[in-house]
Amino acid sequence: MSGLTLLNLFAKRATAKPAVAKPAGRSFEPLAGSAFCALGLAATASQREVFDAASSVRLALKLGVQKNFESDLPWLAPVSRTESDVRDALSRLSEPAGRAFERLFWFHAGVKTEPASNVAELRAGVDALLSDDSPAALHDAALLALAGLLRLDPALEDAEAWGFVFKLWHETVEREEFWSLLVAADLNGEYEQSVTFGEVRRLRLRTPRLVSAPVAEHAKDATLRGDLGACARAFAILRAGRLPAALLEEYERDTLGPAEDRLEEACDTVFSASALAGGFMPSESEAVRYNNAWDKFERKVKPQLRGIVEIGGVGNAYVRRALERAADKLRDLAERYRGIGLHGQSVTLLSEARSLAPPGCEALESIDAALLIQNPGVEVSERSFDDYAQKLARELSEGRVPPKLPRSYTLPAVKTEKAGGFRPVALLWLAMIVSCFALQRCRVINMKPSTTFPPANLRMMNLNYDTRFPMPQYKPVPPIVIPPYLMPSDNRNSGRRARRRGAQRRGTTDNTMTLNLNFNLSPPVIVTPPLNRNAASPSRNAPPRD
Repeated sequence: MSGLTLLNLFAKRATAKPAVAKPAGRSFEPLAGSAFCALGLAATASQREVFDAASSVRLALKLGVQKNFESDLPWLAPVSRTESDVRDALSRLSEPAGRAFERLFWFHAGVKTEPASNVAELRAGVDALLSDDSPAALHDAALLALAGLLRLDPALEDAEAWGFVFKLWHETVEREEFWSLLVAADLNGEYEQSVTFGEVRRLRLRTPRLVSAPVAEHAKDATLRGDLGACARAFAILRAGRLPAALLEEYERDTLGPAEDRLEEACDTVFSASALAGGFMPSESEAVRYNNAWDKFERKVKPQLRGIVEIGGVGNAYVRRALERAADKLRDLAERYRGIGLHGQSVTLLSEARSLAPPGCEALESIDAALLIQNPGVEVSERSFDDYAQKLARELSEGRVPPKLPRSYTLPAVKTEKAGGFRPVALLWLAMIVSCFALQRCRVINMKPSTTFPPANLRMMNLNYDTRFPMPQYKPVPPIVIPPYLMPSDNRNSGRRARRRGAQRRGTTDNTMTLNLNFNLSPPVIVTPPLNRNAASPSRNAPPRD
């Protein structure tokens, strides 16, 4: 072989990529981020094995070698072993509750199965694990089935396979021996802190939520996308999975709430005032607009009603509200048909609305009353729940087409009024001017300009201003004049002598006493001497004067 041929062969080998089958689905997150998977250990590993595996992986990372283990299942979940992954795995395995969680979502026995390319191959691998009747084998089979089915059937099309997965997990949760194994694995592994039965019990209560979370998220995403068929398939799997009633109600609330909002928005758009009153096309007749609204209801709203009924069932509160709202909209449209004389369309719409209205709702009473008004001979009887469910399913499966307008029906004449021109406007202004002069002549109003100003005091303001009545004159309050304060007397000795000798002051008697309150509260006046320009200016370095 020539040298050129060898070079081409090595170049092809270097550039060729390994053929790795990448499933189209998604991985199960608790399994993909398992701490035991990052260290290449089984779920029953001891504390010494955990430390030895972490040291081995770190040494391989320092040498630049990617270490692989036989327990790796890359077709189920990609394996990542970096320094941060090893550190995070040691941190989670050091806590008893986190260690129990990691044991729940990793294989206890060495699972050596070939990568499955379809659901049948996956089922064969699960059946091989179920040949052992131990609790650990049952748990491993349930985990393999869940992770593999998420990869192979992400659209939840195989309802039977998903039902089998939830059945295995239900048996695992109900089996007491498996949860005792989690405590026994901690005791045998000689960990510093062993997991308690209380922590295992709390994890056991969380398991149905953790297992059913991927299916519930799929249902929510389908609802937001508007794919109610996929959401209905997901809820059929959840209802068959023997989940707790409280958890199932929570999933229904989180999923049916947005679905109901979308349906309400669609109803409001179809039966909006602009759509029924003409909007931007006022030239259309009322009957044509009502037919268009009816047709949009059959094409856009009815499929959503069918999907939300499949998701929640007839007895669900969200479904009942949605059906009652749709029935009330149809009743309003039937009343509009009756107002323009199309009684046949009105009766047909009322019958359809009665099929949608749930038993016992307010909309059903108004629909029955409208039916009796238009057709007194019709029988309106109470329906049982089963009869209502059958009629509802029949009505939602049928797609009605609004009947065409009869030939004898004539479009309502549109009244057009021409503008009167200048003469009516001139007559209106002339009448207003004459009325103003007549009111002034009768002294009802005064149109003369005022010569007086409003008072400064708002309390004296006359709101009923009229010149015929004299207005009170405003007399300002005279200002308070305070006499200047007198300086106190500087003759202090005379006062002291008088008090010392017991003499009375001038202007006082024995029976009266005068209190002098003449204090000087004004600021003192500082008298500045005139500036002597002949004096020498002080020096900067001179000492300050006292």
